[in-house]
Amino acid sequence: MGINRNECKLALNLFIRTAQNNNGFTLIELIMVCALIGVLATMAVTGISDFKNKTKISRAAAEIRGLEKDIIAFASEKGAYPTDLTVAGMVQLNDPWGNAYEYKPAGTRTYSGNPINTDFDLWSYGPIKGVINDSIIQGDSPDDIIRARDGSFDESAIRYPL
Repeated sequence: MGINRNECKLALNLFIRTAQNNNGFTLIELIMVCALIGVLATMAVTGISDFKNKTKISRAAAEIRGLEKDIIAFASEKGAYPTDLTVAGMVQLNDPWGNAYEYKPAGTRTYSGNPINTDFDLWSYGPIKGVINDSIIQGDSPDDIIRARDGSFDESAIRYPL
């Protein structure tokens, strides 16, 4: 029994058709998949950095509320607000960006010329520490985390007034 010539041609034609119907990815398809993965990775990294910044702002606001309670307790005990945080016996805390919290008598920080507090001012310089401006809307001040309205507001200065 020999090999049938027709069967050999059929097998060869089947092999050629199978080789030509390569179901792999083209270069364009691979580039598109890589680009899509890159876009998704960028979105994830951006979301994570936004989350980290919001977390730092929340932490600074919470620490400002804690310092506020200590200052008010000092004033209740001594009859006057401290001249600075070290007089009150408080340990100098740093905000999440590594800067010391600032404390000044009332009227130091203003919004459109009006003091933001009547008792005392307490704030963090926020992520961009610049030269202090009395106004919370000038220069680098809008990113400051401030205590305003005598303690009823403690958020980013950019969100003041609500």
